[in-house]
Amino acid sequence: MLKKTGCSLFCLMLCAILLALWPAAAGASNPSYAVSPENGPLFRSLLNDLLAVSETPSDSVMEEIASLLDQIGENSDEDAFLARAIAEHWYSVFLNTDGTYSEHVFQWDRSVLRPIASELADTPIRDCPSHAFIVLGYQLEDGEMTEELKGRCEAAAAAARTFPDSLLVCTGGATGGNNPEHHTEAGRMKEYLVTVCGLDADRILTDDLAMTTIDNAVNAISMLRERGIHAMTVVTSDYHEKWGQVLCNAEAALNHLRYGYDIRLVSNYCYQTGPQLRSGSARSAISQLTSLLHLSSYAPLPTELP
Repeated sequence: MLKKTGCSLFCLMLCAILLALWPAAAGASNPSYAVSPENGPLFRSLLNDLLAVSETPSDSVMEEIASLLDQIGENSDEDAFLARAIAEHWYSVFLNTDGTYSEHVFQWDRSVLRPIASELADTPIRDCPSHAFIVLGYQLEDGEMTEELKGRCEAAAAAARTFPDSLLVCTGGATGGNNPEHHTEAGRMKEYLVTVCGLDADRILTDDLAMTTIDNAVNAISMLRERGIHAMTVVTSDYHEKWGQVLCNAEAALNHLRYGYDIRLVSNYCYQTGPQLRSGSARSAISQLTSLLHLSSYAPLPTELP
């Protein structure tokens, strides 16, 4: 039987290697960048192994991940940068290998009028001159917000009060049945944040096209890039937090490669729903990473990238 201490030491060594190799993708940006065909199968194996190690940590799988990262790097420096960015973040949020990851949870006390997010006060957000909260939507019911989506907005509002210079990006399209007026998650969220939570409408950007968490990440980061924002924090439900972060982190790495634009995740904030929904988070993240990276096929990417 493998010992947990051995796995932990291996994790720490791998993270140190990944951090040392992070700058490897220096060079001109490439708007048409996509994972190379020769590295596609290696990326798929890498994602499968990351899922496996999050469910059952083992030295053998970790060694396989290190080997895959080396093989990817032999084929392409750009692919190596992307693979390492994904692997480093995955190890941090799902295994907490560096011992620094902490999930910040908003518990909605309805007796408190307009609370602040004291849990975030000492996070790196305080040192960011340009920062935004990306608030992920949730499917509407009959064109209206659910209690869970209101909870996400309450968490975002508390965070926004704590950091009054930060922008908010509400992201989510027209979802749910019986929605003939095509109300959007983003539109309803902004309305709630302004009328119920008392935030200034000028602080709130909306993406009303996103229909998946992939869309949330791609569209929101595109909007932040256009405005010169270099730091972000994902706000969503607790079971969705790591999943959302993984996609935003990967999209940030893609922005570095495609546009030479750097934006980083600096913290997290989530609305507490309960532990019962958390079990599928890693699998959902890997499934959507596969789609985000276009690993199911090698058809050309759209000519107009966000």
